[in-house]
Amino acid sequence: MLVPVLSKIHPVKCCNFAKRRRFPVRFLRLTVIFPDFQRNNTQGGNDPKLRSLNEKVKDMGKVGRNTPCPCGSGKKYKKCCQKSSSEPIDYLWRKLSAIDRNLSNKLARYSRKIYNEEAPRAAWDDFVNYQDDKSFDLDSIHDQFFFYWYLYNWRPEPEYLEEDSEVDPDHLPVIAESYLAKHKRNLSELECTYIQLICDQNYSFHEVIECKQGEGFTLRDILLEKETYVMERSGSENTQKSDILFGRVIQYEHVGLLIGCGAVMIPPSYKPLIIDLRIAMRVGKRRITAENLHDWNVEIRELYFGIFEQLHTPPKLCNSDGDPLCMYELFFDITSPQIAFERLQTLALDISKEELLEEAEFDVEGQIKRVAFRWLKKGHHLKSVGYTSLGDIIIDERQLRVSVNSKNRAEKIHKEIEKLLGEQTTYRVTKIQSIDSLLAESDSKSESAEDPLISHHEIGPEAQELLEQTLDDHWHQWINSKLPALGEKSPYEAVKNKDGREKVAALLDHFERYDRLRKSGIGQQKYIDRARQQLGIS
Repeated sequence: MLVPVLSKIHPVKCCNFAKRRRFPVRFLRLTVIFPDFQRNNTQGGNDPKLRSLNEKVKDMGKVGRNTPCPCGSGKKYKKCCQKSSSEPIDYLWRKLSAIDRNLSNKLARYSRKIYNEEAPRAAWDDFVNYQDDKSFDLDSIHDQFFFYWYLYNWRPEPEYLEEDSEVDPDHLPVIAESYLAKHKRNLSELECTYIQLICDQNYSFHEVIECKQGEGFTLRDILLEKETYVMERSGSENTQKSDILFGRVIQYEHVGLLIGCGAVMIPPSYKPLIIDLRIAMRVGKRRITAENLHDWNVEIRELYFGIFEQLHTPPKLCNSDGDPLCMYELFFDITSPQIAFERLQTLALDISKEELLEEAEFDVEGQIKRVAFRWLKKGHHLKSVGYTSLGDIIIDERQLRVSVNSKNRAEKIHKEIEKLLGEQTTYRVTKIQSIDSLLAESDSKSESAEDPLISHHEIGPEAQELLEQTLDDHWHQWINSKLPALGEKSPYEAVKNKDGREKVAALLDHFERYDRLRKSGIGQQKYIDRARQQLGIS
């Protein structure tokens, strides 16, 4: 597991909100996949078309076994929805689920009647905004997302219509709207309403505000800044607070539905990117509306796919030199610990010999036996500190051991030691352990094809001390560092306004989550708590 606290989340390169792009729209054949629907107890909705059925739902307890079912099927209640419904919300939720399955099949069949065989590849290209060079695959991880986008959002070009299609090429609606106009007489009131609700609501990013595992969660649309409670027993088992779901949320009175979800749970570290999009959408407006989501549908999808790509390309963890983090321990044989110290003490810059030897061990003749000191360079990102520690040097009788946190530093110190000690030393081996495995104290081992002498080891006290120093140093730096995730502002600068404060809080939530998920290793909670206190974030 990567250590996110040491990483910097960069803006998604594919998203350029200043330069809005529009692409031609086309079509793709698909496999029908149905999502699990969720229940919602949030009140809302004043559409007169919804009131009739809603009143029926509220009166479900009064429905007799032999009376017509309120769903409009024409069957008696006892032979329709009574068996699968114990309360009004359950009834309506199940009914909407059945309607979705039925409509999905009908719309899929209808689409194959009006579009030709050339449409699929073109539609997929439009869906991913040409960011993916792969044609649509029936097993694509994005199939569920694509399916609902295709039925309820996509507007084709005339060239992809079948020759005998009855659709007017000069007035091309989305598939669902076209089907509704043609077959409205054969659809129930709820089916018509359901189609229109989905067509009216575009995709967005939804943050989990509260989650009761096995029951449901409260979702907050980050772009619309609107909350909806969703009851979902199975999905909530793998969902936790501050997760971000990408999908379309519609609300029909008592029931909320999360439709056509994206393929990944987005961690809170990516929330700043979504807030940046919200800021761009809000320019010149008092608030963002559902209509604005339609206007920005291309940019919203671009952001999702950009985040998806980043989530599948783990960030590199770097030290203060910009080198990828990895723990290296270099071992040398030496002829004399006294000579080794005399020649290597220059690596501690102007630290006095007396200070370096304060905790040293000596033999009976007064010669150095054991001593440890830091490899330093001048300058530090913290103005109050004059040096940057590059690694630890340990002389232990006739063995010299050096601990550093990058390959470049390992190569550099190797050359320095051979230069300073010459024939007084012989290189033996380098032991390597990744930061991921080091923090988690993992027993997993990696192989190196470059050097057969490279091996792995358990974390030692010197490496642990170096790691703790690295973490403490990083957190001091992080507070005042200009971060790409914050628009090249530091956390101290960002918390001065609402949007920036929300971004910083999301990053800290993300760091805390990763620290909590690690069951062993060096904990970072104390650093996170200190950062929150310093930034005034509860």
